[in-house]
Amino acid sequence: MGCGSSKRTAVMPVGESEVKDGTGGGLARRTSELPPIECDDPPAEQLREDSVNSAKYSGPRAQPLAFEVPVSEESIIRKHPPKRFQRLEDQQVTLSHELLDEKQEEAKQRRFQILSQRVQSAKRTRRRFLNNEDENNH
Repeated sequence: MGCGSSKRTAVMPVGESEVKDGTGGGLARRTSELPPIECDDPPAEQLREDSVNSAKYSGPRAQPLAFEVPVSEESIIRKHPPKRFQRLEDQQVTLSHELLDEKQEEAKQRRFQILSQRVQSAKRTRRRFLNNEDENNH
């Protein structure tokens, strides 16, 4: 599970060339006989200045692009719509005030019917509960 090593590791003290690992096995690590790499690090002040200057100037920039999208009725899709859209347009019913009122009245009746069913169910449940309570008391 995971990407880590499954063996125990041991820290090698400075100056020792070999250290045994925690499992009692052989050598855990050998020191290199090569000399350490020497390099001249730039002063910290110069590093700070370079990072600030590089943040201010990031090289030449390209001019921003802009796209114009025509909103006119002359689009190709509007001139030649897909067949699916044509069928959907043919199926559309023009809505009138009377038709909307009729649909709202039907929805109102359905809501009233559902509410009345809930009330009846609640009354039946209450009657059963009261009847069971009366039978248990006698």
